[in-house]
Amino acid sequence: MDVFWRRGFHDASLPDLLDGMEISRGSFYKAFVDKRCFSQRTRRLHRRRCAQGWRRVAF
Repeated sequence: MDVFWRRGFHDASLPDLLDGMEISRGSFYKAFVDKRCFSQRTRRLHRRRCAQGWRRVAF
């Protein structure tokens, strides 16, 4: 996710993502169909984590 924050979706290449996550190309494609799918999942995870943090602060 840090790679997307630093470089943006279009400028983040697959090799950049693989280096950032320290995984192989095969592992990436096994877990995520493509870069778009990975981006969607990371945004979803980020929203959930932010929401959990706000719930802890609010209560």
